[in-house]
Amino acid sequence: LEVLEALECLQGGGPPDLRHLVTALGGVLLWQCGMAAEAEQGRERLARALDDGSALGTFEAMLGAQGVPPDTARGLCAGTPAQRRQLLGEAKVCEELPAPQEGWVQQVRALPLARVLHGLGAGRSRAGDPVNPRVGAELLVGTGQHLRAGE
Repeated sequence: LEVLEALECLQGGGPPDLRHLVTALGGVLLWQCGMAAEAEQGRERLARALDDGSALGTFEAMLGAQGVPPDTARGLCAGTPAQRRQLLGEAKVCEELPAPQEGWVQQVRALPLARVLHGLGAGRSRAGDPVNPRVGAELLVGTGQHLRAGE
């Protein structure tokens, strides 16, 4: 799920908070290593690279340099979301958690969710423990959002 979200960001889309994080931190890095006169200039440079496709092209080249077969790299970088999911694999079971009643999302408690995902195999308790890359969660609502029962 993180790879899918990263690919969306590299195409100039994806969640706004991810784009902000990438451009803000990346802009500071470009400034600190002398590739931008100031952090804001670095942020703008990265935003352009996301929007014009050059960031995605660089990522595809990085995949190739790391030994990813060209067809796989191309499928990830140029494929549809469905094609990408097919390449990366999906969980055998997907479950949605609908709102039990109408109301407003007041908070999202990350720690209980993380514990459930860990129990399903998304994390390690000790170094060397296996991780199941098909275990994950997509947060489809945000704090302050209004939901109807069943959404």
